Amino acid sequence: YADGDPAFMRYDTTMWGVEPTASLHAAFANGPMLVGYTLPDELFRGDELTAVLHFQIPAPAPNLPNALTYVRTQLLDDSGNVWAERSDLLTYPQANWQAGDRFVQTAVLTLPDGMPPGQMQLRVDLHDSDGTLLPVSGDNSTALLPVRSRPLVDFAPPADGLIFNQTLLLQNAAFSTLLTPGLDINIALNWVALRQPATDYRLRLQLADPDTGEPIVEQLFDIWPGRYPTSKWQPNEPVTSFHKLDIPADLVVETEPVLQVWLLEGETAVSITQGSNLLATMQLDQRERLYTPPPIPHPLAAQFGDAIHLLGYDLQTGSDALHLTLFWQAVATPATNYTVFNHLVDANGQIVAQLDAPPSGDGWLTATWLPGEIIVDQRTIPLDGVAVGNYTLLLGLYGSNGGQRLPIRFENRPQSNNQLILLPLKLD
Repeated sequence: YADGDPAFMRYDTTMWGVEPTASLHAAFANGPMLVGYTLPDELFRGDELTAVLHFQIPAPAPNLPNALTYVRTQLLDDSGNVWAERSDLLTYPQANWQAGDRFVQTAVLTLPDGMPPGQMQLRVDLHDSDGTLLPVSGDNSTALLPVRSRPLVDFAPPADGLIFNQTLLLQNAAFSTLLTPGLDINIALNWVALRQPATDYRLRLQLADPDTGEPIVEQLFDIWPGRYPTSKWQPNEPVTSFHKLDIPADLVVETEPVLQVWLLEGETAVSITQGSNLLATMQLDQRERLYTPPPIPHPLAAQFGDAIHLLGYDLQTGSDALHLTLFWQAVATPATNYTVFNHLVDANGQIVAQLDAPPSGDGWLTATWLPGEIIVDQRTIPLDGVAVGNYTLLLGLYGSNGGQRLPIRFENRPQSNNQLILLPLKLD
């Protein structure tokens, strides 16, 4: 302009390639297709991984309300361990979808310093605002991605750190100090190799009596066997190992035990150069257990899988909710933790109200039930928006393995769809 102000600005840029470097085909139910991705050729631990994901709207385009959909990206090793994860809102709103539309979305993951180097994969899923994954067909995992290690610079071990054989420093350990019979303890150990170990060490974790030192629970572990054993660790390299200490459901202790750790060379404990191998004093959580059945207003006998009986129920109908009490009994300790589903369905089988939740109270983890134990499970099923009429109340159990339901036998007959018709119900 005449006064010297610029009329416009011109920028010369290089067009960014919109084609992915690798193709993929993953079709998500009521969602876009993942058709490709672009990833770095290699990464170092501690770096940020920027993944460019390429999506396409299928034909015909799903006709959905503008619901919130999220893209979850996970970095996994070949053992299924998740080393980095994030969820981001899908950048292309459903209201604008047209068949054939292409769009890209980036996800930035930070690689932990302690993850073992090696081949990793990125897995992509879509989920709703409740975290429920959308069903997917095809391959939603990328090709293998090499991750390399980078030693610490100018690292000096702390004066009170736990050091084994002047070789491995245990910087810290992450786990819950709550000790519940039947509830396993997941433990993350953060190591630094002060020098390269000459052997593949093993690990012993032990719960012991604090007064006598007698072991209560003891378990041996290999450290990243096959993938990254200790003999491959480089000087000043941080590595994190993961271990699950199995806690028996019938564990009975009178004093709070201590958790201790040893390194082993073969069967022999490695010397401790400095520090203490005492990780924590555990806090006991032992609930009162019931073995005598209380009065049951509506007794019945239904078998769920091989380990669980339903002895009966009680039901109180409120104006805004159903108050249901279930009386369970363990025939044996269940192999895993199950979720109880209660579905109120209309004459067409449509769910009008439901509650999917573990059993209530202290016995909410079914894998902690002991043979013969009775669990009183009090549940509230909201009736928001449910009209008056005739309904049926259904009941079942499912595990975390894809929501697979336990088979049910009632009156010596298997139940259709692995769900028990508890009772017909009229709402006034």
